[in-house]
Amino acid sequence: MVVVDILCAVVATVCYREMYTVAVVVPNPKNLQELADSLKISCDWSDLCSNPEITEHVLKQMKSLAQGTLQKFETPQKISLTDEVWTPDSGLVTDSLKLKRKPLSEHYASVVSQMYR
Repeated sequence: MVVVDILCAVVATVCYREMYTVAVVVPNPKNLQELADSLKISCDWSDLCSNPEITEHVLKQMKSLAQGTLQKFETPQKISLTDEVWTPDSGLVTDSLKLKRKPLSEHYASVVSQMYR
């Protein structure tokens, strides 16, 4: 079961700030709910996305999927799940659902900063 729908990896080493990659993740609602059910966690969508146990399980799954495919420095070491849906109307993706890196970086600047603390 893949929980991640959309991932925006922030490679901070490009700007020489940090030594590891972090990511803001849009989880798949159905799969995230199945994960929560398997962990016997019951709460609303927003609380699921901010639940540390859920986040840790999603990060472990991402690291497992990345193993053998990505280099260690390309694999996110910390993630933040977002309950926001990224649509062209939100301005975070294009009409063809490509990520708009600058708007995403600006929108999630405080989240990314928090992950580097």
